[in-house]
Amino acid sequence: MVSIRAFRNTSLIEVSVFSRDRNEAAAIANQLVDTYRGLANSSPLRVVAEVTDRAEPGLCPVRPNPCLNLFVGVSAGSLLGVLSGVLVLFLRSGFKAGGAARSASPG
Repeated sequence: MVSIRAFRNTSLIEVSVFSRDRNEAAAIANQLVDTYRGLANSSPLRVVAEVTDRAEPGLCPVRPNPCLNLFVGVSAGSLLGVLSGVLVLFLRSGFKAGGAARSASPG
């Protein structure tokens, strides 16, 4: 997946490439930037394209992150379980207290 993002009020763009192979991702990003620079520099509009940082292979994959996914899933499931348990206890005790109060009232 390739994404290109432009920054507001600047002439900077950011090229991001995601691939299973980190070396391939860096090569695609660098080739894309080199092609853009070649086209921009040969344009009759005299557009100047300069590279601030070359793409380098990352040390670890950015996504998917299995540990983060597992942590978020377990945390969300635990939170939902606790909240649903508290809700059930609250509703049960609320109905019992209300029923006991009604039966104890004179009338």
